[in-house]
Amino acid sequence: MKNIVKISEDVKQFLQTNLFTESYRGINHEYEYNGKNLIDFNIQPESLIKKAEKDLILIKDRVKNYHNRQGFKVGEFIYLPDGQKVIISHIWEDTVQTSCGGSMHLNSGGGISFSGGLDSGIKKTDLILTEKFDSGQIWIFHEGLSGGNRGVHYKMPFRVYKTKKGADLTGIPQVAELKKQKLIDKAEKITRINGNGQEYILPVPEIQINELGKDLKLGDCLKISGLKFVKKYWNLQTQPMKVEQVNRLLRLNNFKGTFYNNGTYKNVLILTPNDGLSQRYTQLK
Repeated sequence: MKNIVKISEDVKQFLQTNLFTESYRGINHEYEYNGKNLIDFNIQPESLIKKAEKDLILIKDRVKNYHNRQGFKVGEFIYLPDGQKVIISHIWEDTVQTSCGGSMHLNSGGGISFSGGLDSGIKKTDLILTEKFDSGQIWIFHEGLSGGNRGVHYKMPFRVYKTKKGADLTGIPQVAELKKQKLIDKAEKITRINGNGQEYILPVPEIQINELGKDLKLGDCLKISGLKFVKKYWNLQTQPMKVEQVNRLLRLNNFKGTFYNNGTYKNVLILTPNDGLSQRYTQLK
């Protein structure tokens, strides 16, 4: 009679998380049509269970070392006032840089090495430590031995910070991005036709104007349009709410326009001022 191997819930969760890693490719499982992978833990090799238990011992020891470290730590979360959260991904003397996610390797001493893109971040003095914890994913090398395709993953608890009232959040671009998206969601919708002749719906496009020189007449034109433009890099940008705002701007100046909706420019109308103003400019002025 085959001995039944007792498997802890920790090991079960660990194996489920690492189902498709190279180190645990021997896991027997079924794949359901709804996308859920089911592991029958009664038929797993005992050697595989033992490997998982050893990896968990390594991980939990490193997690303990991580939490024994003082001060700000890579991997901890910052909850933003708009409901978003970002991760502390690099620590400086007075500031922390943030990200929306990346690869976090937990080393034996409890330190985390982060790999991924970084935002400018926020001052430490603008952060308040809470009593909350949130779950984030780290990885270590299987059995503690480095090598290609030997990473195994684990979710561990991280402390949570919140921002002080009036904190400078300009170094966290996700704040401005969400604010912009909420504005776009309120914009009037336009039905467009794609290259296959099919209809699709988009909000009124963002407008970017190539600022060529310091044309005072163009400046007057933009003021009369009623749209609020901000300068970003070499362009002037605005998000109209209504189609009529776009039409009014186009009537004010003899623009050359190109619409883009791709990976670089998402629903953007780029305008380039032509020499001279349209005849309608004088009438509207």
